[in-house]
Amino acid sequence: MTERWILIAEVLGGIGLFLLGMIVMTDGLKSLAGKLIRFRLMEYTRSPYSGALCGAISTAILQSSSAVTVATVGFVRAGLMTFSHSLGVIFGANMGTTITGWLVLLFGFKLKLGVIAFPLIFAGALLRLFAKANIGALGLTIAGFGLIFVGITELQDSMAILREYFAFEGLSVATLPQKLSVLGLAVLFTLVTQSSSAGVAAALTALYSDLINFEVAATLVIGMDIGTTVTALMAATGASVAAKRTGYSHVIYNLFTGITALIFVSPFIKVWEYLTAQPILDNAEVALIAFHSAFNLLGVIIVLPFSKVFAKLIEGLIRSSHETNSEQLDDSLLSQPSIALDLALDSLKKQLMTLLQTTAVILSKPAEEVETKLVESQIDIDVARDFIDRIPIEKNDQQTRLRLLNLIHTLDHMQRLHERCEEMPNQSFTHTSGLNSALPDELDNYASQLCEVITRLIEGIKHNQWSGTVKEVSNLSDKLNDAHQAFRQLVLTQVTNDEFDIVEATNMLDTYRWLLHVAKHIERCISHLSEASALTTGET
Repeated sequence: MTERWILIAEVLGGIGLFLLGMIVMTDGLKSLAGKLIRFRLMEYTRSPYSGALCGAISTAILQSSSAVTVATVGFVRAGLMTFSHSLGVIFGANMGTTITGWLVLLFGFKLKLGVIAFPLIFAGALLRLFAKANIGALGLTIAGFGLIFVGITELQDSMAILREYFAFEGLSVATLPQKLSVLGLAVLFTLVTQSSSAGVAAALTALYSDLINFEVAATLVIGMDIGTTVTALMAATGASVAAKRTGYSHVIYNLFTGITALIFVSPFIKVWEYLTAQPILDNAEVALIAFHSAFNLLGVIIVLPFSKVFAKLIEGLIRSSHETNSEQLDDSLLSQPSIALDLALDSLKKQLMTLLQTTAVILSKPAEEVETKLVESQIDIDVARDFIDRIPIEKNDQQTRLRLLNLIHTLDHMQRLHERCEEMPNQSFTHTSGLNSALPDELDNYASQLCEVITRLIEGIKHNQWSGTVKEVSNLSDKLNDAHQAFRQLVLTQVTNDEFDIVEATNMLDTYRWLLHVAKHIERCISHLSEASALTTGET
């Protein structure tokens, strides 16, 4: 009994070493290529086909479909990628995960890389400890790569004698209940390990050690692909509509490919044996990874041409309700600073458009019509401030720090603009009654010009084409400032000549100053938001 538990511990240890190697290698690859892949994902997803290719390549490089999927969800939330185009990336990421099986098969079983794994780990650790940042990340990748094959070697050694203690012949998929049981076991394994790659490696090792037959191994691999959807489903729970759609898309797509794969296990065996003229067990490990790749590729080929139809189906199942401008700020993405900043940028754009619309109304209509909007805007600003405050930024990442700084400046001027809107909710720039009759015609003209600029600015923000309008706001702000100085001198002179009393003069100057401050805060908001956008797209 003791030997049996020791053997189980060794198997678990092998799986643990494999998982640790995957984590370390993925972290290293993210440091080496994470930012580049992030921009490429945004750049090469203009169609579902290019998105699928980019998703597959990105997952193959990063060795993490989760990292690619999380990034894609973030881009959809931030408005950098349409939901329809994101589907291509999700489908492609599934295809990219199959590369892990080929790596394990080639280096772990054929080349037996476990023999030189320890020197690789030592060399990688030295690079990580003593080399500069990029070389250190390469060292981390090498060390993780070595750990993976230490784990594979440990799994092979322990599973070779596992048959003596456990009757694996009981694992069968001859009947539907048996098939469902094996699928459930695979899903459970994936949930516990949080890695379908570890499950594929374990199934491959068990098959290599003759503990299970090909049909069982194939069913396990299918179950592990389905198991990855549970994490996506949990991540989508309580999230934004875009996140839910992406998460449920992953679930529905993997269920479709899984069911299709189950149907084609027997036909695949017959085709394999016909093409190779050998029983499938003679080369079962290669056949298993080929099967894993084939059914994922088949799923992409079948679904990708209908991605728009698929997207409409998901949108119909998960309908969009009214969302606030800050609802997309999901705390679960704070661990991904670049994506969190993308979300914050898009949220501030939406918030600013709403605030600009409110400002335009205040310039022409009574304030009662905008009180609710102002309350909603303040809530959005508070949520955005809290979210931005918790985005973790590395000290040596200057570009990301500049993006964060510009967003903070934008938020600050949005708050000030909001306060200006609250200060004069009943202000109307028409010369019909009261003290407004003493205001110069230029002020009314400036208010009208600002309304027109705001309309063009909102359209520019919607389509990310605002450079010309930014200059308009700046010029208008400068003109207002000059006019305010001249008007101030005129009014003060008139007060000394008893043409106005001091209270009336102060009210007129406050009105002029209010419009000047509004224009100035709009200019600063747009200026900092433009800078943050340029840093995001790498234009600076």
